[in-house]
Amino acid sequence: MSNMSSKRATTPEETSHSTTVHLAKNNARTKKVLIVIAHPSSKSFSHTMASRYQAGVEALGHEVKILDLYRDQGAKEAAASSNASVGYGGFMAYEDIEELRTNPLGNYFRENFLSWADEYVFFFPVWWFDSPAILKNFYDVSFISGFGFKYVNRRGVGLLTNKSAKVFVTSDGPGWAYKLGFVPLVSTWNWRLSYCGIKVKRVAVLGEKRWQDEKTCEKWLKSNIDSAVTY
Repeated sequence: MSNMSSKRATTPEETSHSTTVHLAKNNARTKKVLIVIAHPSSKSFSHTMASRYQAGVEALGHEVKILDLYRDQGAKEAAASSNASVGYGGFMAYEDIEELRTNPLGNYFRENFLSWADEYVFFFPVWWFDSPAILKNFYDVSFISGFGFKYVNRRGVGLLTNKSAKVFVTSDGPGWAYKLGFVPLVSTWNWRLSYCGIKVKRVAVLGEKRWQDEKTCEKWLKSNIDSAVTY
């Protein structure tokens, strides 16, 4: 009686995917990837996308940090330490613009996450035609003049030219509204990031998410998340 164990034959698709991952792992330098999640529910598709991307980049040997804006304890402590002039709950506010440089929440984000990472990857839902307020505030308090950009001859010059970014979004609205620019979310994020010198590699929107079945969502994950981890 043979002691050889049976083994399922590898399909051509699996072989192709394995080869792609192997080549990418051997040819690409190790990156430091910051994943920023802005959704209050841990059961959200935003978290599903983030976990999928994290697994992909870690399989390639990259370093990953997760910044869940609704759950990060360090951010909560930094926001709590903000005084009245900085803003309620860490939200940006000031009497003197120089106070932005001492904002505990902004300093926390910059020192622990943004300065560390080579790549920023954002995951969030569309609320009222833009990102949730907590993500907008993250940008407001973090990417200030002197860090994200500086003024030269009255023009903004990006300072984060060694960084890249990807943005993955869910929406109840139709995807075509974003592709055609009727809802300017894609162009807004392109401008927002590129103004700081960040190279935008992808902005992808899963439209009508509320009504998509599991098969459609999985297909979208493969074509948008899985394909994005290798570049």
